[in-house]
Order: sequence, then C-alpha cells, then structure tokens
Amino acid sequence: MSTSELDKHKVNHLFLLIGENPLPNYVAARLLLNKGGTAYLVYTTGTEKLATRLQTILNTEPIGLKAKHVPLNDGEADAYQIHKAICSELETLQDGKIGLNYTGGTKAMAVHAYRAVLSKEHPETVFSYLDPRKLEMCIDREDRDRIRIKVKPDMLQVELVELFQIHRLELKANPTQEAQLPELAAALAKVFKAILRTVFKQPKYHKTRLKKD
Repeated sequence: MSTSELDKHKVNHLFLLIGENPLPNYVAARLLLNKGGTAYLVYTTGTEKLATRLQTILNTEPIGLKAKHVPLNDGEADAYQIHKAICSELETLQDGKIGLNYTGGTKAMAVHAYRAVLSKEHPETVFSYLDPRKLEMCIDREDRDRIRIKVKPDMLQVELVELFQIHRLELKANPTQEAQLPELAAALAKVFKAILRTVFKQPKYHKTRLKKD
C-alpha cells in the first residue's frame, strides 16, 4: 500500500497513550494526523515529562500540528478516571474525524480508552495500532479484518537529532554526515562477509559419538 492508502485513515483529532517509549506516539501523530490536526497526549505521572517533550516537538512541526495534555495522574489502571478524562475531551469536539492509537501506555489505558472513544459513537472513528515487529500501521475494524499498511522510510524520516529529543536526550555536537574511516569500514565488511560464508557452509548439525565406559 502507498502513502495514499494511509491518507484515507488520517484524522483531525488523535488520542495517543503515552508510555515509556514516546517514539511510536510521534510516528502515529505524523502519519495519522491531518495538517493542522490535534494530538491528545494521555499520560500518567510517570510519563508526564515525556508527554511534555513530545508536545513541544509536535507543536513545532512544519505541518502545523497541535498537541494537548490529557493527564491521568496516578490513574493508569483506574477505569473511571481514564474514561472520564477522555470523554471530557471528546465532548469538546464539534467536528472533524477522531482517532485513537493505542500503541503506548498500559494495557488498562488501552482497554478503557478504547471503550471511552467507542461509547461516543462518533462516525468514522479510526482505531489504530503500530506493529513494531512488522513496521506496519494497523487500522482496526469491528466488522472486517484489520488493514495493515507498511511504514516505509519515504513516508516519514526522523533525523538523529530529533530522535534524541523525543527521548529527552541531547547530542553534545551535531552528527557528522561524512563517513569516518571509509577504508577501514570496507575492509571490515569484507572480513565479516568471509566469516559469514564460512559459517553458513558448515553442516547444520554435527553428529557426536558417545563412548561407553
């Protein structure tokens, strides 16, 4: 599937569950939000700093994204608190397509956030999940199989500096764009290639005779 296939599932309001790794949230926001769309960062006390950093990054994106905090405090497993926090935001939305990406956060957050969004019966709600193993954005549908869209490098390029910033880290210097010791790198590549050839030529199984006393 191409980028145009992913465009069909973009929304104006996207709820994101913030966990210890905010990178999937960033990827989901960039891939699933329309230009000028809003990301609602649902976070707990333990992930507040990550949510704040992600909010800053999304607010400075060139496509005009906005990010808003939806705090749960210490209620990451509290069904009532999760439902109340998300429904309060949903009630303020007058128009625009709504989405929920439940890649991050706790399992309880995913379950109760899903129930909260589903309870509003908003037309064309998009439920999604980023599969890290297959690098696919999955669009879930109740009546049909999920849609799997491969996330390719040309869809979203994350610079090294930005990757560090998402994880609340800072580079002491700008990374060089030029290869370091290219001749050594080429020589090492040849050595490893020869080693791999030798390894894969070996028999898969070795028979060993056991000596009886």
